[in-house]
Amino acid sequence: MNEKKDPISIRVLDPDPERGAVTADTLRRLAREQSLQAEIWSVGCFLEIARWGLTGQTPALLVDGHTICSGGPISDGMLQRLVQGLLKMQAGTGGGR
Repeated sequence: MNEKKDPISIRVLDPDPERGAVTADTLRRLAREQSLQAEIWSVGCFLEIARWGLTGQTPALLVDGHTICSGGPISDGMLQRLVQGLLKMQAGTGGGR
């Protein structure tokens, strides 16, 4: 029986709307290419970023509400490694949620 997994929640927090959108689009493409079940949002609102406690620490990536990285550049290679790790997690071979 094929068990359906809940999608992973990924937020890209970046007050630069263009950079945030590019990062989120790259994540969406990588997730789609590798069949990762994920919901991906780009958040540019300063109030929402402050709510997460990350004022002055953007860009940032949050996975299921946990900060994965913040305050430095987010490279395509980093996003690729993130998606690979999340695939393992989603498959149950790389840690739990």
